[in-house]
Amino acid sequence: MANITENSFNYKIHPLAQLFPPLSAEEFQKLKTDIQKNGLIEPIVLNCTGEILLDGRHRLKACKELGVQPRVVKHWGKEAKGKSLPMQGPGIRIDGASDADYIWSANVLRRHLTDDQRAALAVKWSDTIREASRKRQLDGLKKGEQAPVRADSPGRENSDRHATRNALAQKAQTSPHKIKQAENVRKRAPELLDKVADGTKKLRDAEKATSPRPQPSPAERAQKFDYDPTAFAVEATLKQIEKIISGARSHISRNQYATFNDAVATRLESLANGLRGKSIDSTIDVSPGAVQ
Repeated sequence: MANITENSFNYKIHPLAQLFPPLSAEEFQKLKTDIQKNGLIEPIVLNCTGEILLDGRHRLKACKELGVQPRVVKHWGKEAKGKSLPMQGPGIRIDGASDADYIWSANVLRRHLTDDQRAALAVKWSDTIREASRKRQLDGLKKGEQAPVRADSPGRENSDRHATRNALAQKAQTSPHKIKQAENVRKRAPELLDKVADGTKKLRDAEKATSPRPQPSPAERAQKFDYDPTAFAVEATLKQIEKIISGARSHISRNQYATFNDAVATRLESLANGLRGKSIDSTIDVSPGAVQ
């Protein structure tokens, strides 16, 4: 690696660029072979200050392993406006595009991503952008800046969420429904959203795995467990007893509580014997109408 210093590879990677899944071992080996044979055709793209890598982290890694001097260019977008920076090298001029926009377009258009992956990445992308914005606002407040005033109105939150979902769907070239699915997975199991993003799990399967299971109705439980109306009454009564026992702990002494608990246990045992076909205590009314 003659004439190549460690600084040639010492760049911070933009957090948004890290959202996209890494190349597989096979894909990375193909990239290395191509660079070794043809040189680095596609340059490494840095931000306007030349400190942060926006695109090409795999190309940079391949160059380092091969001992090839990486060719870098700077992205001159929104972040460069108003800054007196020396424009060295050809740069990449994209009028009106931010670093974030460039990273998204460079990855989505160049990579072979499924609809599921783009939806998952769009949601992760939105979260990262929102967190960065929140951090900037907090930093501004610490410096004495005025907090932005938001005019809330009934339904504003739902309207904003709907508009954001549609915008993300358009950005990811997928449907709002898939964005909503990805949001559900993100909310319930973020680790599964990572699997969708890297292509190892389908979005539908991830959402299904995280969806709360519907509770069976009394009739469905009766069919499944062969319950009868008396058993339903017992089930409801037990719930009532649990509440009573829990409340009694703080109102009676330990000895009183132990006596009370033994009495309840005896009554329940008598009831259980009756349900098994043995003699039942006639003073215990377990008919459906007796349980409120």
